[in-house]
Amino acid sequence: MLRLAGFLLIFLGCAGMGAAAGEGLRLRVVRLEELRHMLKLLSSEIRCAHSALPEAFARTGRRVKRPFSEFLLYAAGRMEQGDGESLPEIFEEAVSQETVKKALCPEDRELLRELGDRLGVLDVENQLGSLELSLQKAWDQEKKAREEYQNKSRVFRYLGALGGLFLIVLFL
Repeated sequence: MLRLAGFLLIFLGCAGMGAAAGEGLRLRVVRLEELRHMLKLLSSEIRCAHSALPEAFARTGRRVKRPFSEFLLYAAGRMEQGDGESLPEIFEEAVSQETVKKALCPEDRELLRELGDRLGVLDVENQLGSLELSLQKAWDQEKKAREEYQNKSRVFRYLGALGGLFLIVLFL
């Protein structure tokens, strides 16, 4: 009886690991959707409300979810301080925050860094163009992440379950 309970725990643990790996892929798709939403809101703040960057970042930061809210509010606060730091430096600090590092993969964080490189030194039309370019890149990354999720999540779940069965057979 105890042996059966052990086998059940092994199987459930391995199946859970496979499901967790698939869930990580799904969360990346969700984060990229949120990133696109953030970029659209930021673009509309600059285009329609004619907000300066710190104000646009703060307003958008109050309307989006974590980790993007923390990213934008941190960047807005640093821009308002006016310490003489460039926008790429502020973006680098904001992207390096622990919350952002945990929530986004390196490829997605690089997208934010690139936006910081292009956004701060340009006029409004070029800022909007930079946001549009970042929006397109985020869309492309989301499309790839969605395909990866669709292709690999089921494989991860099956591998987890089969790995658990393999261990059970190994212990028999």
